[in-house]
Amino acid sequence: MSNHFKFIRDTEYVNLISELREDFNRMNSQDLNDPDFSTYQLYFQTGDRQTYEQIYFNKRKYLTLLALLTLDSPNNQTYIRQLENIIFSICQEFTWCLPAHINQEYEENAEVRSYTVDLFACETAASLAEIISLLTDHLSDSLVKIVKATINERVIVPFEEQDRYEWETSKTNWASVCAGSIGMVALYLIDDQAKRERIITRVKVILEDFLAGFSDDGACLEGIHYWQYGFRYFTYFADLLYEKTEGRDHLFANKKIAKIAAFQQKIYLGKDKVANFSDSPAQVEPAYELSYYYKGIFPDQIEIPPGQLKADYILDHCGRWAPALRKLIWRGTEQSKENWNDGTYWLKHAQIYLQRDRLFQFATKGGHNNEPHNHNDLGHFILYYRDHPLLIDLGAGEYNREYFSDQRYQFIQTSSLGHSVPVICGQQQLTGEKAVAEPLEQINESAPVIGFDLTRAYSVPTLKSYRRVFKVNVPESELTVIDQFDFSSCDQEIDETFILADLSFDEKENELLLFNEDIKMVVQFSNEINDYQIRRFAYIDHFGQKQTALKLLVKCHVKTKHFKFRIRFICDDRGGKPNDTYSKEPINNKTGPN
Repeated sequence: MSNHFKFIRDTEYVNLISELREDFNRMNSQDLNDPDFSTYQLYFQTGDRQTYEQIYFNKRKYLTLLALLTLDSPNNQTYIRQLENIIFSICQEFTWCLPAHINQEYEENAEVRSYTVDLFACETAASLAEIISLLTDHLSDSLVKIVKATINERVIVPFEEQDRYEWETSKTNWASVCAGSIGMVALYLIDDQAKRERIITRVKVILEDFLAGFSDDGACLEGIHYWQYGFRYFTYFADLLYEKTEGRDHLFANKKIAKIAAFQQKIYLGKDKVANFSDSPAQVEPAYELSYYYKGIFPDQIEIPPGQLKADYILDHCGRWAPALRKLIWRGTEQSKENWNDGTYWLKHAQIYLQRDRLFQFATKGGHNNEPHNHNDLGHFILYYRDHPLLIDLGAGEYNREYFSDQRYQFIQTSSLGHSVPVICGQQQLTGEKAVAEPLEQINESAPVIGFDLTRAYSVPTLKSYRRVFKVNVPESELTVIDQFDFSSCDQEIDETFILADLSFDEKENELLLFNEDIKMVVQFSNEINDYQIRRFAYIDHFGQKQTALKLLVKCHVKTKHFKFRIRFICDDRGGKPNDTYSKEPINNKTGPN
């Protein structure tokens, strides 16, 4: 085993390995058969991805668990035999690519078969290359040769034969994951110096383009979930390159790297809760290994996440090997803290504003509606109180064929109907880069008012101007949202929409009470509203599970050309059903905030 990947066998490590061994023993009896042809065909026939991918990722989880346990106990012959068998089985798979990404003209070609180079083919190649390199002295020479030959045939040869893949200039996680994985394979397996240098040079160009996709504030428009995915594989390759060249070749000199590495600490609302704009779950375990790694490079700029590494987090839902290994070995001794540091952040280029306090957390975004993994969500916002979600983002929808087609915005998660933004004269927000938010004034990290001009997010002939302003009162745990509309004519209809967590609620005139056993939130409206409705609705999340949330719809019939709508959210920790309306003055156009 390389000295570069040396386990620190401290108490934390021993406990983690023990839990992983228990996970493996539970999994050991499961059926690890490959998908049958009917399962392979599901995506093409119905758009279903989950059935095939569950089987595919189950094998990767088994591989990762077994390889970690073998590294811990390299003389355990039972582990060695089982590891050799699962590696051999993966080498025999029809394809390493997911059906959702596959080029059938390549892989089902009866005359000259080729292979698709996608995220998961590249990850599989990198995983096998690293595992056989770390365990070369313990694995069969014959198996090592088979792995090298299979990787060469399925990834290296297609990569060299293709002048350029579309993902190479995508500036997204695809560029980093595919190129980083291929670069790792080259560093581990390719002995021909000229060939290795040719591949590494190309990989470095792709990764430079990947970094160019981040603005100067380091924000990832794909969301924190994809920040972790893409930045991990950049880091893993860059670290390995640095080690293999004894520090002569490194990619950490780019001035953006520190900002990108710090994005994680600027997008968390608390503990494992994130401002999950774009295709991201609301709860994401922090990338501990990246924080510890970059803390060593930029000690004054990186914050170590709260909480402790858990065994069930080492193995992600795809069973990825590279992150699992590094979560075990890139650990630090810094004492765990209870929560993230308080902070207020304005990511200017991404137009994301986040305010994090011990009790009260708020985030909103502008940008445009053609971002990577885009949702039509300009002016949308998220509110948490004492780690309880109140106003929420529904996150990513279930990945299937339609979700990445021209039907994308028929899903509640991506449509503006699934976000806390208004419908104006029956019109939702537009899709595309022309639908853009313009920040009001010069927002900075101490701005008393955060706001956007959202006129260009809509195509309403009578709409002259629409501005949304947020006033965040942290000491009072209050948020006031002010929407100001200017029309060219009277008699317009506005449906103000707000997406809330699934709480209990009690309806009152011009006031709504939401609560659970720990906290409550009072919602106060302008006097000018015509009606409001709140209903519970169901949706399918990214993992195919049924979830529920609340939609608050406030109807406003606008009789004048100029209209200002106000809504106030007031939080406190007196849980249970409130008996009375809130004691503060209700808001209206005369006494409410301007």
